[in-house]
Amino acid sequence: GSMSNLGAPRRSSDVLSRTTAILVTCFFTTSLLLAIAAGHHGKPKSILDVATPQTTAPVSADAVKEPKEKSQPKAPVSQ
Repeated sequence: GSMSNLGAPRRSSDVLSRTTAILVTCFFTTSLLLAIAAGHHGKPKSILDVATPQTTAPVSADAVKEPKEKSQPKAPVSQ
C-alpha cells in the first residue's frame, strides 16, 4: 500500500464537516431572521377573526319542516 492514500479519508470528512457547518449556520441564520420577522407583526390573529363573514338570508319557520313520514305502498285488498 501507498502512503499517499492515508490522508484521503480525513480530507473527505473534513470537507463534509465544513459543508455541514456552513449549512447549519445558514439554517440557523434564516430561522432566526424568520422568527424576528414574524415577531414584528404583533399579536397573531385567529383564522376565524380573519375570515370574512358570509351573510345568509334568514330562514323562515315554514321552510324548516320535519320530513314527512314516507307512506308505505299498501297492498291491494281483494274482497
